[in-house]
Amino acid sequence: MPGRTKAAVGIVAAIVAAAAAAAGQALVVAPPTVAECARLQLKATPFQGSRLAATVFCLRPASIRTTASVSWTTCPTTPAEEPCAEGVVRVSFRSGTGSSGDPDSWGGENFPGAGLFALLGTGVYRCEARDIDRQIGRTVIRSYSKTLPLRDQAVGFAAVGKAVKVATSIHPGFRGPFGENASVRLGQADTCQLPGLPVGADPVRAVWPGKSVSVASLGGASIRVVNAGSFARSFPARPPEDYSPGVKVQETVQWSNSIVVVPALKRS
Repeated sequence: MPGRTKAAVGIVAAIVAAAAAAAGQALVVAPPTVAECARLQLKATPFQGSRLAATVFCLRPASIRTTASVSWTTCPTTPAEEPCAEGVVRVSFRSGTGSSGDPDSWGGENFPGAGLFALLGTGVYRCEARDIDRQIGRTVIRSYSKTLPLRDQAVGFAAVGKAVKVATSIHPGFRGPFGENASVRLGQADTCQLPGLPVGADPVRAVWPGKSVSVASLGGASIRVVNAGSFARSFPARPPEDYSPGVKVQETVQWSNSIVVVPALKRS
């Protein structure tokens, strides 16, 4: 009978466990997987049977290594008789092996189909900005640079099409010398002007550097995602009242990432 079979299997398992304990042998428990976590989450109403959404919900970073930069300029679209600006932001970061506990959330719970989670570590953040006069040759009117220790960076997970984008931040972080106000302080006109890439679900999908990975490839207990590349984008300079019509910020983002992804599920 099926009931007796299950009972017998349970008795045998208990006997084996007791024998192993008596012999001083530790039972090996398989680590949880992302796929296992996603299957459990699929039973929750908010996911409505979406394996993709459940998988995104289950992803967390265990290790982050990144070297990245954002070079930017307004000069190509600024009238020659007006000053223009240019600069660069560089980050180099490696999460620490001693950063135990859960990752910091950068608003991950607030974004359906996305999650942003940071790890503590060590690195360097550096920004440079220059205002330039081009009426007679090229004259640097004013320049600024700042180098800060980098204490945290984030990985963003976001559903894009049928895949999951796994990407890293380029940001001064929230645990450094300037705390949670770092991007505001460094983004002033007399400092970095552009402190890095914005934080949020839409920036993860659109501009955070990374790659799209299939749901099946993210189903294991520990998955390493490695990628490098570059891309360019442009957007209207802000606030618009400070610039002539048509002035845009042109950015080039370059990066090299190595991220280890693990499930949010933990064995009790």
